[in-house]
This record gives sequence, C-alpha cells and structure tokens, in this order.
Amino acid sequence: MIQKNTADFLAGLRLNNSKDWFDTNRARYEAAKADILQLAGYLLGAMAEQEPDLLPLSAKDCVFRINRDVRFSADKSPYKTNMGFLMNSGGKKAPSAGYYVHIEPGGNSFIAAGMYAPSTAILKLVRTEILYGFDAFRAIISEPGFKTWFPTVEYQNHKSARVPKGLDPNHPAAEYLRLKSFIGVLPISDEELCRAKTIRKVRSALTAAVPFVRFLNLALLDHQASEE
Repeated sequence: MIQKNTADFLAGLRLNNSKDWFDTNRARYEAAKADILQLAGYLLGAMAEQEPDLLPLSAKDCVFRINRDVRFSADKSPYKTNMGFLMNSGGKKAPSAGYYVHIEPGGNSFIAAGMYAPSTAILKLVRTEILYGFDAFRAIISEPGFKTWFPTVEYQNHKSARVPKGLDPNHPAAEYLRLKSFIGVLPISDEELCRAKTIRKVRSALTAAVPFVRFLNLALLDHQASEE
C-alpha cells in the first residue's frame, strides 16, 4: 500500500523527533510525502466514484501536515510520527463526516470512517438524525458488509455518561445518542502496510462505509436545507 521507505522514515522519525534529524532526512520526507499523496490520490479517485462530493478535491486538500501545533501542548516534539489524510466533503478542515487513513508504523496504523469529535451544534444535529432515523441508522451499521470491517462505531469510549437531557434513556437508540464521535475503525498491521494487495482491502472497507458516512452527513444537509 505504501513504500517501505515511507514506513522506515516514519519509524526513524519516531526515534529522532527533532528538527536537526528531520532536516538531515528531508529528502526521505519528501519521498514519503509524495508516496502518501499518491495513495491519497488513488483512494480519493476510487471513493469519488461513490461520493461525487469528493470530486472537486485534490490529494493536497486531504493530506495533513506533519508539523505539530505545539503552542498549547506540553509535548514540544516538532513533528507527528504519522502521516494521514481525510477524504470528506469540503476538505480536511470541513466538519463533515468522511474517510480517514492513518499511517503510523509500530502497530498504530488504521483506516476509519465517520465523524470525530464534532462541535456541540453538529453533535446535536447528528444525534437528532439518529433519534428520528434510528431504523435506517441501525440497518446501516448492522449490515454485514459494514459490520465485517467495522464491528462498532464507538471510538475509544468517547461518549457521555448519560443520554442527552430530555431524551428517554430507554430509547432503542440510547447507546448511540451518548456518543460524542461516530467512527468505525479498522486496524492495519505493520505487515500489511507495504503489501500491494492491502489497498484492495482498504478500498473495500471504505466503500462499505459509504452509507454510514452519508447518514451522518444527512444531518448537516437537513440543517442547511432548513435554513434556506
């Protein structure tokens, strides 16, 4: 899926996270960046066949910077030890649900589909969409083609202790109304990272997540329509 040199660069960066090391290895970084852009371009084209809203995007609209924002962090390491990209309507800074690829050797690589930590306003919209469209939502996340790749849509226990105020805690959708992120995650092993055939697995998994992502984005579309 990626070049071995890309995995080796990121593994080296994890052990030598400094500007001096990075500058010395800048040519390796540029090669790794080009590799990730190529992967992003391929998957973006593949996903755009299912999601026309992705058509205006380029790979550069989706790939995240490797520099860390250390202004408010106790960890002053200048670089991320991963490379990744988010394919969603409007580009990586947009609040919409989408498809994410995370490359981090050391057992931390994965792909994901959904919406991570939306704002309070968007979270309320998504919860409302789930509440009133729960039969459709449950059918989507229970569909075998989706569930094979993404057994759960709860991300790292990122949820409220109880359902939102005013909602029935015994409602069939209660466990999903507590979520603060709505994400299906599929780990990618280090052994898979550099295998050519892994790209087929990734494409199949992300394609299976299209109805899920569309459902989440429906909340935003319904809200926009109500304001017009």
